[in-house]
Amino acid sequence: MGTTWSQFFPPSPALTEVNLPSQRQKVFIVTGGYSGMGLELSTFLYQKSARKQSGRSKPRIPREGELVFLPLALDDLSTIKPAVEIFTAAESRLDVLFNNAGVSNPQIRAQTNF
Repeated sequence: MGTTWSQFFPPSPALTEVNLPSQRQKVFIVTGGYSGMGLELSTFLYQKSARKQSGRSKPRIPREGELVFLPLALDDLSTIKPAVEIFTAAESRLDVLFNNAGVSNPQIRAQTNF
């Protein structure tokens, strides 16, 4: 009963843009940062001076602040190693990885021997 009640009447958030300290010099990767929750988090972090690397579609990058495009599509495994190489060449550390990208559902193929 308590879980159902809290779904209808969730408590106030403990962490908001008002009480989050500055994120200056922090490095974040936010996957899926161009819409929905990822976009809101990206905006939130930008307002707190974070350095954010984000990937997927270069034309959709917001044109303000210190946002860095990271060409990465988690549904295309061939993009992961180059993205890691680009990131490690540009940054010495990663403070937060926020995995927010959509779920990839590749087609299931039966492995049979007949």
